[in-house]
Amino acid sequence: MIINKTRRINTIYLSGLPSRCISVYLYLADHLDKEYKCWPAIKTIARSLSLSYRTVSMSLQELKKAGWIQIEKRNRPSGANTTNIYRLFKEDNSRQGTRL
Repeated sequence: MIINKTRRINTIYLSGLPSRCISVYLYLADHLDKEYKCWPAIKTIARSLSLSYRTVSMSLQELKKAGWIQIEKRNRPSGANTTNIYRLFKEDNSRQGTRL
C-alpha cells in the first residue's frame, strides 16, 4: 500500500494540475476508507487547507474532469443536500475508472 500511495503522490505532482488541485487530492487521499472513498464537506476541506470554498469546489471539478476522482452526490431522506462521496482512482488507470 505504501508503494501505491507513493507512486500516486509522485504521479499527481507530475500531472500538470494546479497546486490547489494537488492539495485537495492529497487531502482526500489522507481521508480514504478501506474502499478508497471519503466524504468530507467542502467547507471542512477549505478550512483545513486554508483555501476558499470556491477554490476547493473548482479544484474538485478539475480533478473529476482530469479523471483523478469520482464525485457522487448525496441527499438526506428529507431531500436536503449532504456531503458528497469522493472516490479516488489509480494514477495509471484514471481514464478507465479503475479504483485504487
